This record gives sequence, structure tokens and C-alpha cells, in this order.
Amino acid sequence: MKTIKYILAVSIVSLICADLARSQAPGTENANQFRLGIAYSSSLRSNKEQFEFTIDGPKRNSATTSPQKVILSSTAPIVYFTRRFSKGESYVITQTSGPRTCSIEEAVSRGTFTNGDIVVYANCGYPPLSQYRLEVSGIASGELFEFKDGHGRGPAQFRFNTTINWGAFPQGDDYAISQTGGPRQCRIANGSGVVQTIPVTVKADCGSVPADEPPSPPTAGYPKIDLVTRSSDDKIIGTYYETFTPVIGGIGADEGRYVAFVTYTVGLGGGSGKYRQIVWRDRKTGETRLVSRGMNGQEGNQMSHNPAISADGKSVAFESYATNLVPIDGNGVRDVFVWNADTNRITAVSENRGTEANGEAFEPTISADGSLIAFSSSASNLAPGVDGTSTVNVFLRDMRSGSVTLISKNEKTGKAGGGSNPSISEDGSRIAFYNYFPLTKEDQNNLWDIYLWESGNPKLKRVSKTASGGDKDQGEESSSRVVAPSISGNGKYVAFATAATNMTPDDTNKLQDVFVVEVDSGRVVRASAGNEGKQGDGDSPIGQGEKIGISYDGEWVAFSTKAANLGGNILLRNTRNGRTIVISPETGLTVGAPMVSRGAAFVVFGSSRQLDSRFQSSGIFVVAAK
Repeated sequence: MKTIKYILAVSIVSLICADLARSQAPGTENANQFRLGIAYSSSLRSNKEQFEFTIDGPKRNSATTSPQKVILSSTAPIVYFTRRFSKGESYVITQTSGPRTCSIEEAVSRGTFTNGDIVVYANCGYPPLSQYRLEVSGIASGELFEFKDGHGRGPAQFRFNTTINWGAFPQGDDYAISQTGGPRQCRIANGSGVVQTIPVTVKADCGSVPADEPPSPPTAGYPKIDLVTRSSDDKIIGTYYETFTPVIGGIGADEGRYVAFVTYTVGLGGGSGKYRQIVWRDRKTGETRLVSRGMNGQEGNQMSHNPAISADGKSVAFESYATNLVPIDGNGVRDVFVWNADTNRITAVSENRGTEANGEAFEPTISADGSLIAFSSSASNLAPGVDGTSTVNVFLRDMRSGSVTLISKNEKTGKAGGGSNPSISEDGSRIAFYNYFPLTKEDQNNLWDIYLWESGNPKLKRVSKTASGGDKDQGEESSSRVVAPSISGNGKYVAFATAATNMTPDDTNKLQDVFVVEVDSGRVVRASAGNEGKQGDGDSPIGQGEKIGISYDGEWVAFSTKAANLGGNILLRNTRNGRTIVISPETGLTVGAPMVSRGAAFVVFGSSRQLDSRFQSSGIFVVAAK
């Protein structure tokens, strides 16, 4: 093949390639066989900019014109016009939009096709740049750590402590410098964000950390271990076998003050023990209240489950089959309700301005102030876009306006595509949930996936990808696996459990593990490991797809484990520096799923052992993390 190049002093090149005339016999040329493309001439491109170009050339055998456009961006650094050209046809390329005028040499911005494709290179410059440095410390002799950024640089290898000039980023861009290799997870400061106008040093501390250094919790006034499944007068105590699914709330000085849980203990909160009820406890005052109480003051007349507590601890959402909790409940199915501690009143959630759901509603999750509640439901009459009641979807109810929004939309159809087990951020702007069926066009793995809904963004984001950005494998998972994502309060991290074997390069135990995904960068960290990155020799968490406790900032996660080599069966793990705190030093299957308070000051979980020396009973305990 013959290739003809135009080489320009301003780094603009028009390349004519694929000389088909030489490879074909005379008289066999195909009409409209040549392509016209345009490409960036610089490798440094802003991830926020787009440049639009058009062509305007005569159609074959016609005097009219046929304008077409293409858009250059960081994700499409070379693009071709759809139109094909024949030998002898002319073209004119014109820039029609963009943050700056691109430089294209007059000699190649217009021309005539001869014997091949033409690619015109455009120098579009870049916005002002800010320089970034990377400081790496804590590397021991013989160790190797690797880092890369989101603009295509790296991986860069580090075998000793050093500071380097990493390079420049366009101001206003989103940037991320992340670790891609090493014997343990480094603690990275300033690793991601928006590029500012000043130089920045990204610091990666890769040194080992003490195993027993905890967060600094506001634990004054609380015992180290507190049995919370007890009545206000301490005369009635619920055991581990009568109490379930605890959650913990409270902000600031009140962190960890409020706990809610399910129980059928006779007399606890006023329940008869006939049905499972929701109970709320104020650890500061010692008050224990029945949440699922009917309008006449009696307990709920059917089972209640799955409490979710607001960050301030004053609101509890739950699901219930009871029909005596609100004035109108005649749909005959499970519904979602919310109780407020200040008013002691219950409000129906799974309705739309007085219209009851025509299908079951369950799995509530609640915002920081209780004003926004997401839940799963098979109902078709809560929001537009749902056909029939055979599929479970995720909905968001605004308790202030009464509006209900369908969250689990299929990207292609714009209608309900299925979803369940939602988890909401504190401000309600982000919701994570999972589904067995693909909701986005790029989801082709035929496995369950976790999606992120964001207020104001019409597109869902699939977050259950591997550290390399690929599809996870099935591992040892069944096709009907339970999945329960947990989103951090700030909405930046999602934790979940999976038996997939390719989530991170260091995962080789072929067991269920806990992973935390940084939503915006896609960075994945395996959390279910011991100090120095030791892999567990048993499943983490214990239950299949068990919900993971996660702090507001996503730094700490709490989970149960079957592993006998991690120090205990309830662990609190720092996902940034690899610090592991053993909350329960026992081993075995005698604990429930733990949840963590907002700042990781406390962990709440059920245990079949007596942990609080003041009471001779198993039950649900709150443990201070120090």
C-alpha cells in the first residue's frame, strides 16, 4: 500500500493511506470507498471538552452539498465522517463549535481525494494546566508499588520512597491518581477531585500500620459494650435468638445514640411476642419504645421487618404486613412505613398521594433527615413507566411533596427494568441497588449487577465492575444470588459482597469477599482482608450477599466473617490504610450482620454470647470501636 502524508510544522498532519488503486486491477475501483477523519494532534486532552467539525462537499453526480458533523472528545480522539468519498471528490472541513479554535493548516482543511483515506490532525490546544507531584513513602526494601491516572499516564513503578513530577492536568477536569499494584493498599491523600489553579502534591503512604489503632469515637457516657435489647427498666431482655437486623443512628455528639431492631421478645417495648415488631432504643436516656404500634396503641397485628434508621436517629422506616398502623391500609400486602420519634406517629410510605400500592413494598432505606425513602415494590401504580406487577422495581418517595419516582429504569426503553435492595445516600441524591437483568446498554455479562441512580442524571451507572473496569465473573455464585449494596452517607462509595474471582488482582482465595467501589473513579478495594493484606480462609461476610456496614465517608466498613485467620468474626476495616479492628474476637457462626455508626465510632451486631458483663444474656450489642 502507498501512504501519502502531509507533514506540517505546527504538528498538523493530513495522512492519506490505503492506496487501493495499486492493490486493485484497473477499472475495478469502488465508488464512495474512501473515508475522511479528524483527530487530536495532542495526547493531553481535557475530559470536559468537545469540539465539533463539519464537512461540506459536493455529492457524487450532484451540485448540492451534504453537510455532516463529528465531535472530538477525550473518549473519541479520532472520528470519521459517515460519508464515503470517491477518487476526485473534494472536501472542506470547518470547525463549528468548541471552547477554543483549533488550528488546521489551510492546505489540508480542504482538498481532493486521490488514492486513499485522509485523516486531518487538529491542534486544539488545551485549557490552563496545573502541575501535580506524587510523593510515595513507606516502601520497604524489595517492594514494588504501581500508580496510574485517569488521563492515560501509568502505570508508573516505585521501588523506593521518592517524589516525582507526575505531570499536568487541565484545570477544571476531573482527575484521579490511583494505586494499581503493590503488596498492600496505600493511603492516598488528594488522590482525586477537580483540578484547581494551584499545584498539588498527591501523597501515597504505603507503610504498614498498627493493627489495633482505632478511629476516635465520641464514646463518653457509653459503656464499652452495651446490650441494647432490653426494656427501659432493664427487666426484660431480648436474646440473640429473639432479636434481629439492628441499625444504628445519631450525628455528632449523638453518634451511636439510637438503635432500632426487630424482636418478638414478650414484653419488650410492649409487644406480646405473637408477631415480630420494630423497637427503637435511646442509649443516652435508656428509653425503649415500640415503633410498630397501631393507631389504638396496640402492637402491629402482623409481622414487621427490616428497619432502616435515619442518620439523625429520629426516623425509622420499616416494612410490615400489619393493617392497623395507619388509618387506610386495605391492599392486603406488605407495605413500607416510617415512624418519627418526636411525634411518635407512623406514616405510610408505599403510596402515591393516597393511592395504595397494588403490589408488595419492602426493603426501605432512608435519608439523613427522613424526608426521602427508597424501597422495592412490585406495584405498578406508584409511578409512570411500570407495566404489570410481576417485576420488583426501586422507587423513591419524597415525604414532603408526596411524589414517587421510578428509579430502576431500563436505559433503552425508559420503562421499569427491575431492581431491589436499594441503599440511599444521606442527602438522597444517590441510590445504589441491584438487578439480575441489564439496565444499561453496556451491561453484557448476563449476571447480576449493582447500579447507581443519581438525581438529575437520566442515566444509571453500573458500579459492580472489576478494578480494571471489566465485567466480574460468576465465581462460585448461584444465578439466584442475594445482593445487598450499601452506599456511604456521602454517596461516594458502594460496598457489597461477591464470590467473583476477578474483582481485584490480589483476590485468589475463591471465597466470598467484601469490596468497596469508589463510584466516580471506579477504584475497587477488597475490604475483607487482615493486616498486611492477609486473605481470609472463609467467606466474608458469613451470609450470602449480607449487607455491609459502611461509614459516612466510606473509609470504614464492618462485616462478619467465617475466616478463622483474621482475628475474629466481626471486623471493622479501614479501606484506605488497611487497618483492621477486631470487634468480636470469637470465631464461628454465632453473630448477626453488623452495622456501623456514621463516623465508625460504634458497631452494632447480634451475638449468641454474653458480651455485656452487666447482663447475663445474649442479644444485640453496641461496641465502642476502641
